[in-house]
Amino acid sequence: ANLQKSFFSTGETAVPGWQIAVFTRPASSVSGDFFDICAAEKSTAVSLFDVSGHGIASGLITMIAKRTVFRMLKSHSRLKLGEIVEKINASLIEDIGTSGFYLTGVFLRMSPQGVEYVNAGHTEIIHRSGKSGAVKLVLAPAGEHKGNFLGIDGMTSPYRAISLRLSDGDFLVLYTDCIIESKNDKGMTFELDDLLAAASQGAAESAEDLLNTILSRFSSFLGGETGDRGASIPQLKDDLSVIVLRKGS
Repeated sequence: ANLQKSFFSTGETAVPGWQIAVFTRPASSVSGDFFDICAAEKSTAVSLFDVSGHGIASGLITMIAKRTVFRMLKSHSRLKLGEIVEKINASLIEDIGTSGFYLTGVFLRMSPQGVEYVNAGHTEIIHRSGKSGAVKLVLAPAGEHKGNFLGIDGMTSPYRAISLRLSDGDFLVLYTDCIIESKNDKGMTFELDDLLAAASQGAAESAEDLLNTILSRFSSFLGGETGDRGASIPQLKDDLSVIVLRKGS
């Protein structure tokens, strides 16, 4: 656990021109979730991943995968984002393709030209309008599907990037599936509609504001207290990660 924590603490922690707020909580001593922030020439990539399984084995996979993701995003920054994800997948297949583990993930790349987005079998990200507060899922165009899982031998189909149009004050919410699959003591699940409702709540003048609102509502649903940035969220059966980005400083 200490090794993983020190390994994950390295690298860039800011996104130029954006606010970013991150919350992670492993279900056990080590996490099968990880995120990466990689600054390259004229762009910054933010990504979030969920390794299959739990515990030490999946935690080891995160350490292998994080190095691969960072290296590929850094060294191939001139390529299209979808092409970079294909290279990441090929490298992960070589490294873990026979292990029985795989990853899902989302990739964002911000540059002066706009925002690119690739989904590799992960949960759909959420967009919140800074002007109206309206929320929606960011979905692939009609007739297209999000990409396959990462790290599975034989699954090497192309990954297509979506171009996002965002205004100053707009938010993007990335999350792992724990938050939309957790049950309270009554057996009720905090579902996607609950997450969308939480993401639309309140004024949310910063990324930290919106993250706190989401975690507070999630904690309350599960029987914990509110207003403490997730500190009182009851023990979970899966690793939890939520990242909120707000365009504009």
